[in-house]
Amino acid sequence: MARKTVLFNDFRLLKPAFQKAGWEAKDELMSTGGRLLTAGDKGRPRELELNPGLRGWHRIVVGLCNPGKLACGINLRVSGDAFGDFLQCSSYEDCVEELAFKSCDLTGRKLFIGHPAGWLTRLDYIKFIPVDKAPSRESRWNVGAMNDFYSYCYERAPRDPSAIAHCVAMHREAGFNIMYWQAAGAQCYYRTSVGTTVSGDVRPRTKYIARLARRCDLLGLASEQSRKAGMAFYPWFRINNEYGGMARTLKGVLSRYWIEHPQFRDVQRDGRKSPWHLSFAFPEVREHKVALSKEMVSFGADGILIDTQRHPPMTQYAAPAVRSFRDIYGEDPFRLPENDPRWLRHKASYFTEFMRQLRHEMAGSSHNLKIALRVSLHPAQCLKEGVDVEAIVAAGLVDVLMPSSHTYFNDFSLTPFRPLLRRATCELHGCINPYLPGAHDPGTKGTPFWGMQKAYYNMGEDGFASQARQFHREGAAGVAFYESEAVISRSPIRAAIQGASRLRPQGGR
Repeated sequence: MARKTVLFNDFRLLKPAFQKAGWEAKDELMSTGGRLLTAGDKGRPRELELNPGLRGWHRIVVGLCNPGKLACGINLRVSGDAFGDFLQCSSYEDCVEELAFKSCDLTGRKLFIGHPAGWLTRLDYIKFIPVDKAPSRESRWNVGAMNDFYSYCYERAPRDPSAIAHCVAMHREAGFNIMYWQAAGAQCYYRTSVGTTVSGDVRPRTKYIARLARRCDLLGLASEQSRKAGMAFYPWFRINNEYGGMARTLKGVLSRYWIEHPQFRDVQRDGRKSPWHLSFAFPEVREHKVALSKEMVSFGADGILIDTQRHPPMTQYAAPAVRSFRDIYGEDPFRLPENDPRWLRHKASYFTEFMRQLRHEMAGSSHNLKIALRVSLHPAQCLKEGVDVEAIVAAGLVDVLMPSSHTYFNDFSLTPFRPLLRRATCELHGCINPYLPGAHDPGTKGTPFWGMQKAYYNMGEDGFASQARQFHREGAAGVAFYESEAVISRSPIRAAIQGASRLRPQGGR
């Protein structure tokens, strides 16, 4: 006999009594039962307990009544789990939005309902939908999380290392099997002896990750927890992410290396020093970044992700590049068109040399560590940004190639990269970016996550899932989601991740 879905919307059955716990029941015409369980953004109500009295596997979904233009979310946890999860509405329109939480065996277990600080909670109902069995995690497509733990700390203000395990658990529950953990940009988000340990900047909330980095083995714990959860672990290195141009407004984001070596700064086409970038044309810069990469993987890793989208170009008009071009071609690159193919390939050769040095170090490790490379949307654009994808792939310097966008434009094809991989052992993983830079900062432009809404409207409700399926049809071996920590609480993204995790692996090259 088929089991039936159980709908719960009688909040009088919750323990403790919701009124005594600081919650309210409010009349609402949109709700299924006529009343909502609510808590305001300034309240601190206690956690509520629901015993559904169910046996076997069920999928848990909740209906949140979105008041429009305000951030609406909820914390949920099942007894026996070390950590719960946070879900939020994806739309700022007045509606009841159904959000998927998790599938689990509810035999003898309870559901705990909590209020996320600083958010509205307007719970309409909870559904327990019977499912046949536990979802299989065997032989799955690769689904990677580009997890910016810096932003996670900025949002959640953690005070102890348990936040690392919580962050990993959130990602595992969402359906990821690869963890790309942001380890460094300009500064390192762990205790480093090679680079500069994160110190925080003028924004008060940046102190939380700085404290964790000083007090615990942050990267080692992230690796341990991720691998224990069955996820491959890759430190994510934003390879050219110096914030020199923001030094006055965001003091504390620069590395000592950038400050102490102004002679290695890149040169712009107008002849002025770059306010941002160091240049890969200098051997010392390449060696420094290889040393940082070696240190990151030493904490326990399956490989490393090199991210060229934070921020290109890798080399502009630094003196060594200009000098060697003149020696080879007898011409001044300053007098050539910016897109002269000889100049583009020449200046990109320095980043290729960095990748060659990195490959040598990774191959020399006892674990034969893999290298993933995040690049722009098209090989021609990559070349303009100082990354010669064709040369890098042909030389066998990368194991995973990850085309991506650093804006909310995601509707793109992997087809232009396919010819480069015909004779290569490199895998192709598409990268979806559902996030706008700066959108994780509450209060930006008056509303939390304002930028995220642009991304959702741009892709549509099914846009992210259909993009992942398109990558799969094009033969990709996997997909990654950028800034995963900021988006897995949103239902359309969560559905896309979980849908992708159920796809079967295929050729992938």
